[in-house]
Amino acid sequence: MKKIILTLSLLLLVITACSKKDDDNNGNLAITKNNVYGNWTFSEIIRPDGTIVPYPHQCSTQNDYIFFDFIDIYMYRFKTNCENYETYRCDNYFLLENQITGCNYVFDGTITEFTSQRMRIEYDEVIPSNNFINPIGDVKGFIFIKQ
Repeated sequence: MKKIILTLSLLLLVITACSKKDDDNNGNLAITKNNVYGNWTFSEIIRPDGTIVPYPHQCSTQNDYIFFDFIDIYMYRFKTNCENYETYRCDNYFLLENQITGCNYVFDGTITEFTSQRMRIEYDEVIPSNNFINPIGDVKGFIFIKQ
């Protein structure tokens, strides 16, 4: 009986310790090309003053998104008539810790939050609204949701 109680106590301790470790990490994943690979839908805009507003998708049936492969990054935007067109492409990007580099102002930024379903990219400089096709205003970063 003592062995059963001791075994159950140890099992409970191990489960509790693992849960605490996961909570301390806040669900963040390692930022690697394997983990960022895939389609990420634009979800929210981070304004220069830090406020966060919903991203205004123009097409009612298809959301704008970026696609990370292991070498390149592609950004797909949709017009109001839902015509798909590629607006930007980054050839041969680098991921240095939490920094995306080797592209241009559209892609080069800092990943400040990264989970299996959410990624937040912030820029050192404000990107003026005249650099984007959608009328979204000045941007300091974006929040993406995994497709």
